[in-house]
Amino acid sequence: VAHDGTWAIRTEGSSPSAAGNWWGLDSYGLSTATYGTEMQVSFYYHMFGADMGTLRVQISKDGGAFADLTGNGVTLPLSGQQQTAETQAYLLGAVTLGTGESGANNMTGVTNYVIRFRGEYGTSYRTDIHLDQIHTWNTGGAPPAPPSGTGTNPMACDTCHEFGPND
Repeated sequence: VAHDGTWAIRTEGSSPSAAGNWWGLDSYGLSTATYGTEMQVSFYYHMFGADMGTLRVQISKDGGAFADLTGNGVTLPLSGQQQTAETQAYLLGAVTLGTGESGANNMTGVTNYVIRFRGEYGTSYRTDIHLDQIHTWNTGGAPPAPPSGTGTNPMACDTCHEFGPND
């Protein structure tokens, strides 16, 4: 079930998936010359299951290692069950990137970057994570309300990968 419309990204926690494995949804390589240094990323997520794993939003700057981003109004990374019923509505998550932000969210001196949604499987098949309505946009300052289906979305589903614990 999608948050909006018919389609959403859904992970499958059944075998051969196992605790310790993870999947990643990566953006295209993004340039601060094109997208700027002030950016908002918003997304809807659904994490219902007794053995739910972890959802991280990460960034790789100028070819470096991926680092966890902190959330805007939501504590990231998200671990464990977030909804209390399968039919409960998706929740909104967001991160802000910018020169005035701290930690991994700070974009000072960055030229190129990649945004990753990383899902880590829980301990059984009850660990499916759903993502929908992923939006990115240049804010040029304070983040606006999440867009309603407009703008360019550099998230690329053809770069979805499932990785083992040693990758």
